[in-house]
Amino acid sequence: MSGRARRGAAILGLSLGLGCTPWDEAPKASSPALAVVGPESDPASDPASDPASADRVPGVYPPSPPQELLIERSSADGSIVAEWWGEPVRYEPHESPFPAEYSVEELWFRFPEDGGVERFSPAGTLHFSDWRTEIFSPDGARIVLAQGRFGPYHALRREHLRAYLRGERPADLEIGWEASSSESFVPVHGPVRWLGPRTIDVLYDSETPERRSYALP
Repeated sequence: MSGRARRGAAILGLSLGLGCTPWDEAPKASSPALAVVGPESDPASDPASDPASADRVPGVYPPSPPQELLIERSSADGSIVAEWWGEPVRYEPHESPFPAEYSVEELWFRFPEDGGVERFSPAGTLHFSDWRTEIFSPDGARIVLAQGRFGPYHALRREHLRAYLRGERPADLEIGWEASSSESFVPVHGPVRWLGPRTIDVLYDSETPERRSYALP
């Protein structure tokens, strides 16, 4: 198992445990930054083109080795493809595998109609167990994206996704635990469950887990 996997195993119990006061920085109010995907670069001057390079260039599509495409999901109409990239864990025969999500490091969106590609940059920090892959509504018209372990979630309509990823518009709806103050307890924002094309519930994980439902625009 790689060193990264062993470190992940050491903190697995912590990340899946009870909620607590967040140690991450508070999510920024600004929208995710634009990932610039430009013309072909000169391989000789681009470290991302060297598979042996340990320093990958963030924001370059496709990500360079050792990252691989781990998970792929498409909207119902196929107009958007979500790709989760990361360094896969190599297991010994006696070792039990972790979920593929635990190796995710980047999320990219492809738009097959015109070949466009945009990178998702969360407002906060997503740890190895915080990436969610059930982001599309059953009809593919809406997307919900986690911003950090302690929230919030951003919900938006399909037609607004590209502008959102470019930082040109905010989310259509921000969903999260409403803390009474900056020092108040905030639970871990767990998985989203789709109850219908416009309705989700969110698991707020703590000593007393709670689910709350939300109607989306």
